[in-house]
Amino acid sequence: IALRLAADHPDRVRSVVLGGAGWALPGAPLPAEVLDWPAKIERLAEEGGSLTDALWQPGWPDPTPEMRAFLDRNDARALAAIMRARPELDGTEASVQAIGVPILAVIGEQDFARPAVDALVGIKPDVEVTLLAGKDHATAIFDAELGQVVLEFLREQR
Repeated sequence: IALRLAADHPDRVRSVVLGGAGWALPGAPLPAEVLDWPAKIERLAEEGGSLTDALWQPGWPDPTPEMRAFLDRNDARALAAIMRARPELDGTEASVQAIGVPILAVIGEQDFARPAVDALVGIKPDVEVTLLAGKDHATAIFDAELGQVVLEFLREQR
């Protein structure tokens, strides 16, 4: 969404921060690890329950109470709609290449979305990338380094 906003409305954006996300060709499928997430999230929206429980992946560490509270506050219907629309939201290669503001992508070293960050850098080499060592999609958001990196990047944009 942030890339699309920067591409479609450059007058409204001074910089872009992507967390656990990158870019994919329009129409590209979701990563295999999350293909079932939209259906799970929609079912959750209808039946109730925990978003954390619906999305947690085998091998991820047990969610902390803070993780659970953060994830479970999300609007399940909105999240499912965004995931279903994602292949069209990323924008074209030309539109992303035309973005004229600084872009930071912060991603866990073990995040399933790393190929999307690699694809973004492949079409826009000036994207600044920070890898969070040992983190995955679930744990990176709670890593103190994430906040530090984002704040430093934003301070540089003044």
